[in-house]
Amino acid sequence: AKEAFAANEAARRAAWGKTGVVGLREAGLEQVPSDVWDLGSSIRVLDLHRNRIASLPAPGVAALANVAKLRLSGNDVRALDDFFHALGALPALTTLALEDNAIAVFPTPTPGSFPRLEELTLDGNALTSLPDAFGEEGASMQSLRRLGVSGNRLRSLPPSLASCPRLDAIDARKNAIVAIPEAFARASMLRSLLLDGNRVAVGGVPSAVLVGCAQLCELSLRDNAATMEELREIDGWDAYETRRKARAGKVLESR
Repeated sequence: AKEAFAANEAARRAAWGKTGVVGLREAGLEQVPSDVWDLGSSIRVLDLHRNRIASLPAPGVAALANVAKLRLSGNDVRALDDFFHALGALPALTTLALEDNAIAVFPTPTPGSFPRLEELTLDGNALTSLPDAFGEEGASMQSLRRLGVSGNRLRSLPPSLASCPRLDAIDARKNAIVAIPEAFARASMLRSLLLDGNRVAVGGVPSAVLVGCAQLCELSLRDNAATMEELREIDGWDAYETRRKARAGKVLESR
């Protein structure tokens, strides 16, 4: 039995090295096996979903020069400080999944960090704020397309998100957000903004966003303080409705 187990382990490692895909989801791990880090730059996908991992070694992360997707969702991560800088320096990282942990603070990214990151998911953590250091203004995450922060304790969204030139979708449902930043009027590519289950009142929906955010065609505000009757009275709501209906029509036509 031991020989068979050893043979299976060897075969698995060989497959990792050949494909560049390391799959260790739901493996009951408290830390990543050392032989994973030994593969270094040959790893393209590292899937650690739903284990009991609390942190990653910064030197191991730094060696993942070609990793494009890193999934650390559903673990026991409470703080990112120990390996955040190493994550931000990864040149090929496009997807970072950190949802369903217990992260209370998302550190401030350094200028030039996360250069190719397109998708960041932080849903289901304990965040009360996000650093105002995104996009061109913060000189980090300039490739970001999708941000997931639902199910946290956020009271606001950082205005600098508007300077992410490719940002397409924000899912910030089930937080404590009271207003949409007026700076979002400059979010030229933002198509979807989900804010269901927050505390947004009618005064927290700027007309400038409805008019200026030219691609916005999905603004969801269910279960907030603002009523639909109040929203329809805002200057610019008709412009948003026109875009929403046009998008809905295209979706129907494509089916």
